[in-house]
Amino acid sequence: MPEGDTVWLTAHRLHAALSGRALTVGELRVPQLATTDLSGETVTEVLARGKHILTRLASGYTLHSHLRMDGSWYLTRAGQRPRRHPEHMIRAQLGNAEWLATGYRVHDLQVVATGAEPELVGHLGPDLLGPDWDLDRAVANLRRVPEAEIGQALLDQRNLAGIGNLYKCEALFVRGIDPRTRVDQLDVSMHLYGWGGAATDPGFTLTPVLHGRDGKGRGDFNSGRFDDAELDRLIEASELEMDPAKRNAMTAARLAGQYQDEIKRADEHQALANKRRHRMGQRVPHGGGDQTAHPVGQCEADEPRQALGLR
Repeated sequence: MPEGDTVWLTAHRLHAALSGRALTVGELRVPQLATTDLSGETVTEVLARGKHILTRLASGYTLHSHLRMDGSWYLTRAGQRPRRHPEHMIRAQLGNAEWLATGYRVHDLQVVATGAEPELVGHLGPDLLGPDWDLDRAVANLRRVPEAEIGQALLDQRNLAGIGNLYKCEALFVRGIDPRTRVDQLDVSMHLYGWGGAATDPGFTLTPVLHGRDGKGRGDFNSGRFDDAELDRLIEASELEMDPAKRNAMTAARLAGQYQDEIKRADEHQALANKRRHRMGQRVPHGGGDQTAHPVGQCEADEPRQALGLR
C-alpha cells in the first residue's frame, strides 16, 4: 500500500498542476458519483491527510480519494491521452487548460462539504508529514493500549497517520526492536523523537521526503545505499518535477554517467556466479539472471533504475 510519503508527494504534484485553475474536465467514473460533474469548479488546494487525498474546491466542497493497495494518480499534458493503465481502470479525471490528472483505481471517492472533512479523516492521529504533527499526542495515543504489539500499534492510523508495513519494518529494524514487543515495554517517546515534519534527528525520521536515511532522504534503511550527494539532489529534484518526460530525462542523464561502472561490475558478478554454478552442475535459468540465488549482484545492477522509477 502506498504510504504517507507517497501520498504526500502525489498530493504535492496534484496541487502544483491543479490549484488555482478552473477544471475543464471533472469526471468521476464510479456508480454513486456517475452524474457528478466537477467541470467549471476551481481547485483551491490538494493536500494529504495520512493516506487520504483531499482536493478542495472554491465552491466549498472537497473530493476525497484513497490509493489503498493499487490506486494512483497520473499527470499528463492537456490534450494528451493518458496511457499509464487501461482505460477501464480510470475512476476519476480532473483537468484544466494545462494538465490532466487521471486517477487509476483510486478508492473511496466522495464529494463532501469541506467543513465535513472530519467525518472522513477526523479519526486519524497526528500526521507525520502534516502541520498537525504532535509527538506528545502520538505517544499518548500509542500508550492507550499498553498491551498492544508495537508493530500493530504503529499501523493503527488512529495513533499516528501515514505509516504502513514498509516504514513500520524499517523503523523497528533501525531501532533493533522486535515488532511483537508490547508498547508498555518501550519508551515510545524516546523512539519517536525525530519523527514527523518537524524532525530534528534525520537519522531516525520516517519522512524520507524531508530527511530520510543518512539525512539524504532516499532508500530504505536495510536495503541499498547511495553515497553520491549529487545523485541525491537529482533524485529530490526529479521527484518534485511534475512532467514525467522531464523526470525521465533528468534521471536518465545522471544514470548514464554515474552508474555504468557499477552496473557493469554487477553483470560481471552475475556471469562469474553462473560459471561457478555450471562447474557445480547446477542449472542456470535462461537469460543468465537469478535474483533468488544472487540477490546482491541483481540488487547492484537494478537499484539505480528501481530507485528512480525507471523500471
